[in-house]
Amino acid sequence: MKKFEEYYIGLDMGTGSVGWAVTDPTYNIIKRHGKALWGIRLFESAKTAEERRIFRTSRRRTERRKNRLHLLQEIFAEEISKKDMGFYQRMKESKYWHEDKKDINGNMPELPYALFADDGFTDKDYYKKYPTIFHLRYALATNTTDKPDIRLLYLALHHIIKHRGHFLFEGKKLSEVKEFSTAIEALVQQAEEQEIDLKSLTQEEVLTQLEHIMSDAQCTKSDKKTQVSKLIVGTDKQKQKQEKAIAALITGCTVKLSDIFADPELDKEEISKICFSDNGYEEKEVEIESVLADRFLLIAAAKGVYDWTVLHDILGDARFLSEAKVNL
Repeated sequence: MKKFEEYYIGLDMGTGSVGWAVTDPTYNIIKRHGKALWGIRLFESAKTAEERRIFRTSRRRTERRKNRLHLLQEIFAEEISKKDMGFYQRMKESKYWHEDKKDINGNMPELPYALFADDGFTDKDYYKKYPTIFHLRYALATNTTDKPDIRLLYLALHHIIKHRGHFLFEGKKLSEVKEFSTAIEALVQQAEEQEIDLKSLTQEEVLTQLEHIMSDAQCTKSDKKTQVSKLIVGTDKQKQKQEKAIAALITGCTVKLSDIFADPELDKEEISKICFSDNGYEEKEVEIESVLADRFLLIAAAKGVYDWTVLHDILGDARFLSEAKVNL
């Protein structure tokens, strides 16, 4: 290229290719050895970390669950050993064929039971009395007279801790969570931190209308979004886009983070949209929190309102989750 005093190199970079060209100052393609100096280089497109993140999150969740159950076993070990030395062993080997099971002495057990092998109370009696784990949980929750078998108490807590749900309302009783106003107050407070005024939602008449809309199981997400927007959106045009985004968020629709926080920079993030009704939301939650930092509190408060809707649909008029499941 020594014979050319000046030349330009132009690059057109894409996700799976790079186009290139060499021109003179008047943008004519330069030739070298009879070939025009331009072309394209193809390569495999880059992949996001989403797949690896899903596996990593799943491994961590499984590990935490194992640790919780191990701690529960330690807490109950002394009392359960007084009642039934082989209880944990039978639970551990419940997935095996009878021929492959061992009792605490290393011998094959006489009876093929997975939980109870007492005289007068076996697995058959247990499942006849408690057809599902929710029947057992409800029976223990409403029992105010008899002292329950320690093993029954362990099984109920084992199920609760294994499928622990979430702690969005940390420090609050279930009766308080069932109050719609509690969730709305948290949302209004966190919205105020982001300079979004939702105080009108705390007015009794508006709150009643909002609760009716959110608890209507026959109403679609898009219809709820439209109706809630009418209650939320105010007269400040600069905030209307954010208010509409919050309306969409609490009703389970997909929303751009940049619309919620009026921050275009959030569109550049790997996770730029969220949807509470998406089954994969919990797997993305940690990454979303790392991106938003303190602003994530608004997302958590909005999730509380959405979760109230889900909880209302599940519980109905029941007092406990186990009662609702038994009725179902």
